Amino acid sequence: MDGNIAYLIPLVVGLVEVIKRATGLNSKYAPLLSLVLGLLLSGISGFFSTIGELVLSGIIVGLSSSGLYDAVGKPAIEGAEKLLGNTQ
Repeated sequence: MDGNIAYLIPLVVGLVEVIKRATGLNSKYAPLLSLVLGLLLSGISGFFSTIGELVLSGIIVGLSSSGLYDAVGKPAIEGAEKLLGNTQ
């Protein structure tokens, strides 16, 4: 793999969150959406010389971004909602 895909991970996290909030997407589908967006963004970035590299990088980006959101995003959002008193 020639390119650095690390910048795609936070981009996918943000896009998934925006899509979830805009469409009301059920959270159980977020990892699948992350995987699809990872594949799409890896393909658009054009860093990869083979289809195998593109698919592998898309899977890595998608799975990494869903894990990153579960580890950091969800607790941060819940904490901010508690502080602001916006719990539902």
